[in-house]
Amino acid sequence: MRVSLGVHRGIANPALQLILPGSKHTLELEGFQRGMKEAALKRVQVLVADDHEAVVRSIVDLLSIDYDIVGTVADGKSLLEAVETINPDVLILDIAMPLVTGIEAAQILRSRGFQSRIIFLTVHEDPELVQAARELGALGYVAKERMLFDLPAAIRSALKGKVFTSPMM
Repeated sequence: MRVSLGVHRGIANPALQLILPGSKHTLELEGFQRGMKEAALKRVQVLVADDHEAVVRSIVDLLSIDYDIVGTVADGKSLLEAVETINPDVLILDIAMPLVTGIEAAQILRSRGFQSRIIFLTVHEDPELVQAARELGALGYVAKERMLFDLPAAIRSALKGKVFTSPMM
């Protein structure tokens, strides 16, 4: 038995229609189009904090297909202000930023009750920094040199509540 799918576009009620060949029976999934629009609107929101413009551009280029990049900031103070306003799902933080470091910003955000998933993207491979990030509840610690491969994986892991650390760390 073959099953074919067709989209029925009635004026008032677009639906997905399942048609069984040779049968007069159809199964319509009401509100299919509405559900698809709602799903598209619920993209994961990501805020990027890094003081290197080229790195920020690379992150945005890498992630914007799958995620909603809701902002970019170049220092920890701006990060704190942006999170207060936006409250994104995921934060990508550099550790060494001007005014307030990524570690300090994460401590402040946690003390204020923000639950954004934090992923550190850094050149620092110091085990003590990795441990400090974990103690703050960060779910990712990604080496900038492995960003292309590891950052998307770190975000997927963080969204599942799992920890991701670049292999060399």
